[in-house]
Amino acid sequence: MVKLEIKSAAGGALVELGNVPLPLGFDADGAANWGAGRVVNRVAVVENGVLKTGDREQPLEPGVPVEIGGLTLTRLPDDLDPRTAALNEIGPKLWSVASAEELFDCVLDTLVKVLGADRAAIALLDEDHELGVRGARGEGVTLNPAITRAAVESGAALLTSEAAVREDAGDDEISIDVRSILCAPLRSDGETQGVLYADNEGRESSFSNEELDFASGLAHLASFALAGFSQTSRLREENTLLRRQLGLDGGLVRAAPSMEEVFSRIEKVAGFDATVLITGESGVGKEVVAREIHARSPRRNETFIALNCAAIPDTLLESELFGYAPQSGISGADPKGRAGKFEAAHGGTIFLDEIGELKQELQAKLLRVLQDKKVDRLGGTDAVDVDVRILIATNQDLEALVAGGQFREDLYYRLNVVSIEVPPLRARREDIPLLAEFFIRTYAGPETLRKTKLSDAASRALLAYDWPGNVRELKNCIEQALILGDGKTIRRTDLAPNVRTGKARALPPMPGDPGEPEDLPSMPEVESEHIARVLAATGWNKARSSRILGISKPTLYEKIRTYDLTPPT
Repeated sequence: MVKLEIKSAAGGALVELGNVPLPLGFDADGAANWGAGRVVNRVAVVENGVLKTGDREQPLEPGVPVEIGGLTLTRLPDDLDPRTAALNEIGPKLWSVASAEELFDCVLDTLVKVLGADRAAIALLDEDHELGVRGARGEGVTLNPAITRAAVESGAALLTSEAAVREDAGDDEISIDVRSILCAPLRSDGETQGVLYADNEGRESSFSNEELDFASGLAHLASFALAGFSQTSRLREENTLLRRQLGLDGGLVRAAPSMEEVFSRIEKVAGFDATVLITGESGVGKEVVAREIHARSPRRNETFIALNCAAIPDTLLESELFGYAPQSGISGADPKGRAGKFEAAHGGTIFLDEIGELKQELQAKLLRVLQDKKVDRLGGTDAVDVDVRILIATNQDLEALVAGGQFREDLYYRLNVVSIEVPPLRARREDIPLLAEFFIRTYAGPETLRKTKLSDAASRALLAYDWPGNVRELKNCIEQALILGDGKTIRRTDLAPNVRTGKARALPPMPGDPGEPEDLPSMPEVESEHIARVLAATGWNKARSSRILGISKPTLYEKIRTYDLTPPT
């Protein structure tokens, strides 16, 4: 029987060819594949060890790979040892398993099948360097402590036999049973992680050296697959954790008790359609809270739209929110009309940040949306029904705006059904190290920088600083330190001057602590020092420095002259 090893970008397999031709080509997804049940666009066929492409026939020579249609075909020698064939077959399977348990099952099934034994086990070392069985075949498998310890310590596969004297019941005959044991270490990065173990229970003969070599090869494949699987799982868990910590994938940083309260309120309001007013200083993460409410709500699979009312000119904000009708007559408008953000969010959630910036006319239209669930497009005559949950955020005192006549009182009470106040970063310092670590690991620049460490001195400086710009300022600080640092460790000297000296800019006083502003550097002083640090970090490479600073080269030259900056001698 012809045995063919087939590999593609997605993996590979060992195929035994009978009398039925094997089609090669592409599946329904356009991927290279093989087999009558998978190939929908045939490129070639293998029949009796011959590759047939149209009118051309090419005999497949043992051990000579042939590439066709994204597949690599290698015919195996007809007298291939079954142990070698088993290793060729299991290799691709181990890289496609979905869990460690599935990997253990695959390895053990192959081991007992090839060895003809009834009992085998996989054991891994725990944190205390003790072996724990993670998978087994057969009953009563017990690891021999001497041989397993020797295999772990030496890193070599071992084969041994032990004799047991047994007195047969009913007569005076004594028999001697020989128990053969093989033990192959699972090694990764030069360290033993565990062992693959089997004894000859279920067969009459002891294991051979060739069978030990097979077990060693199987353990080698299992080690690589397990290391890859463990790394993938660890990275996936780490990524999930980090994203959860900033609310990018559900969850918020809540090491601080004050954030536990925020999270508790999110969980309570998420299941209802009530309008939520989210308050807090600029940069604390109000949009993160809004996204978390949406992610935990029944609308989670629908659209989430965020809009900063302060970032859009008043002349455009109305059409942006409510859209405009066909043939509205608005200068530069699409004659077919356009839906606004409320219509785009139909069925989902809309988040309006800086709601205090809305002018009175738009406040009235927003009140109509809240009351009647209808939107009036600019220039239109017919109202449009919308089903949308509204989340609001502001860093202003809406009650003060109401008292001053700048914000409608009836709208304020419709918006302030449930409120969530997000505390400033200086009031939840326990979250600072978690956020700093997240910004390092998710930095959008070179991958090497995402492995940067944070020194103890830098960590202390981050914790001591009051962060008037909150989470947004922390993110900018970490990114600047990654750019200006050595790429290995963020040190205190890599932090912005105000962070490493602890001098905050325009720090809002904490409740009950009026505080007094310290002597703060002027803007030219801050700018001069920052430009000098960037130039020094780039070795006075002006092109690179201008890119980092976000200014043109002529502007950089002008700054150098203005601040009388000179390169070190």
